[in-house]
Amino acid sequence: MILTTDETAWVNNRLAGYGIKYVEIYDEIKDHLLSAIETARTEGDTRDIETIFEEIVRRHFPGYWPFEDVVNQYRKAYGRKISQTMWINFKHYLNWQTLPLILLLVTSGFYLPETKPVTLVLIMALLITSIIPAVYMYVKTINIKIEKGKQSLIKSYVMARCYFLIWGFNLVFDVIAPLSREWRPIGFLNPAHYPAVILMLMFSIIVIYGLSCIRLVKQEFKIAP
Repeated sequence: MILTTDETAWVNNRLAGYGIKYVEIYDEIKDHLLSAIETARTEGDTRDIETIFEEIVRRHFPGYWPFEDVVNQYRKAYGRKISQTMWINFKHYLNWQTLPLILLLVTSGFYLPETKPVTLVLIMALLITSIIPAVYMYVKTINIKIEKGKQSLIKSYVMARCYFLIWGFNLVFDVIAPLSREWRPIGFLNPAHYPAVILMLMFSIIVIYGLSCIRLVKQEFKIAP
């Protein structure tokens, strides 16, 4: 038995009070509750919508805050899925075809002169490649609209992966670098003193990770290659 528009609106309003911030989880729970209520009505339950709703919530989502456990389980499961997908993507790009190129880049670092201009150019290359995944995701998801007061679980988790390189860059150059200049025992951590070969190795890893992030965006948002 299909619910009336007023009954569906009542369920929406009631669910809004539980503070389920991720729209994907909210929709899953709402669809589950609406289906259960429709089933109850089909089986002859003519009680008011509030009574049926409360009974289904107690039966399907036991606990003081009924949806907390299912939200946490969904969030953790999606986090594991994203981590596994990223690892698969990383291995996809780190293959027998790219390894010789990485070896060539790293080897070239031994022959680059240890000068400030060379170091600056390599650091700028690191910065640009670190930003690209975040920019790509922003451009590809800018038109995705989320209901006010909610967040997208998919967008939040994918964004965290795409911004990881920027956070890492900031950690090295905005936190470690100033500390290494002030505290001599860790002066060797100052990026200005990194040999070119280390910067080339970092560049290679960042490129592979960045490509993995771009592939993740395409996979999760169903973007055609």
